Amino acid sequence: MGSGAKFDATAVRIADISKSYNCPLAYLLRKRLRKVGISKGFKAVFSEELPKREAIIQAEERNKKSQVGTISYLPAVFGCICAQACITELVEI
Repeated sequence: MGSGAKFDATAVRIADISKSYNCPLAYLLRKRLRKVGISKGFKAVFSEELPKREAIIQAEERNKKSQVGTISYLPAVFGCICAQACITELVEI
């Protein structure tokens, strides 16, 4: 899910999408999935850290409400956690 406006690499978690929290992107995805009848059943990598308000810049662009900054290492941490989840799943099969 989203790493924008977050800084704590130790707060990254793997859980079912229905169990994710404190992530605006996960919230929007859960909302869209519910419209098509899906409420659970796949894993998501998310951060339990609340987004930092000072990292969000209001935008005046069309179809965009804000610009959200991210720290350089956090998307890589999300990727490593995704890779770990995939490898773990393959090993368990």
